[in-house]
Amino acid sequence: MAHFSGSEWLSISIAFTRWHDINFDDKSLQVRRTVECLTGYGYIENEPKSSRGRRKITLPDFAIEVLKQHRVKQIEARLKVGEAWVDHDLVFCKTDGNFLPASTLQYQFEALLKDAGIEHIRFHDLRHSAATILLTMGCTRRLCRNFSGIAKLA
Repeated sequence: MAHFSGSEWLSISIAFTRWHDINFDDKSLQVRRTVECLTGYGYIENEPKSSRGRRKITLPDFAIEVLKQHRVKQIEARLKVGEAWVDHDLVFCKTDGNFLPASTLQYQFEALLKDAGIEHIRFHDLRHSAATILLTMGCTRRLCRNFSGIAKLA
């Protein structure tokens, strides 16, 4: 999901995406919050820095299908755990429904890069890769900026 959406919030905030942010009917993801990790305080949710940061991102069909499959697996896991499930409405969570540490996401991302034979890049840089791919596909700069959340494209 990270690469094709390309949004800046994915750096940490992907671990805080909630199911109510995803609209399966119109195939979109609503960006409503940013998340920062503050030493000594943990994760803090905030409003996006600008009005452009709060936006709706259209998701491709294959992403919607993957999310639907993931939702079914998560519901099955929730039923197994029973009352021990902690409901935060998270798309990506631990096996008991609790918050997934950003370090886990980073570790999994680095493992994927290694398996794919790709040199190290920051998770945050995926939005620039997505913007480049969109431009080479012929998308307008305006659409690309809206989709990726990048204020100015080089």
